[in-house]
Amino acid sequence: MIRDWWTTGPHGVRVFGNDVAHGDFVAESTKEEAEEALDVVGEVLNEVFQSPARIACRHAARQGGTGKPGAGGTEPARAMLGGSPAQSA
Repeated sequence: MIRDWWTTGPHGVRVFGNDVAHGDFVAESTKEEAEEALDVVGEVLNEVFQSPARIACRHAARQGGTGKPGAGGTEPARAMLGGSPAQSA
């Protein structure tokens, strides 16, 4: 499942960042634009790192592990989906 904002949000942040980094902007960025960019980046990081880690912890807890990252028994989220860490490397 891919959310609609994945097609526009991260691209907008990339363009915004490039404009700021290279001075290619006509008007100064607003506080609201900066906050929106941070919100999008936060969502991307959550989706890429936090969400899979939560799923892996829940899976490990069901399998008799601790359910805590780095505490043993925690498998990557892809293992829950039928793959093994060795298969994905």
